[in-house]
Amino acid sequence: MEPMPPPKAGRARRMSLDIFQKAVSDIKAEIGFAKYMEAVHAMAEAHETECECCGLLEDYTPAYIRRVKEHFCGKWVCGLCAEAANEESRRPGVRMEEAVRVHMEVCEKFKRSTRMNPAIALANSMAKILRKSCLAQTSDRKFGNGIKPPMHAPMLKGGK
Repeated sequence: MEPMPPPKAGRARRMSLDIFQKAVSDIKAEIGFAKYMEAVHAMAEAHETECECCGLLEDYTPAYIRRVKEHFCGKWVCGLCAEAANEESRRPGVRMEEAVRVHMEVCEKFKRSTRMNPAIALANSMAKILRKSCLAQTSDRKFGNGIKPPMHAPMLKGGK
């Protein structure tokens, strides 16, 4: 039995086009032609927009941008910044306006420090982790919970 020859490029392209047309037809039938055309027009009017917090550029429709701005006190924020602001606003007594402001300050600090000099930012982060670790070990010893620090851990002033 002889192996079948590979399909010709024109035939493969035609099959691909047929599959695409069937998918479009199925979508039109499922959601209705009017809604399908609305979605097509919405995608066509999308344009690149920059997040006011972090500076991320993505394509969005004007209607979506309007909804996001309404929710976030007139500020355009990307999905990641929106999640951070929502998380901040869940804290007791924090309104959305304050949550957005706090997140924007964090992003500005990040843009000024980490983006400008990633090596220094990494060193500062490592120092913070070490400081927290040492403080936790010191407080554990102070309260006598039986946990002993590793031998290589640096001692803080006043430690034994």
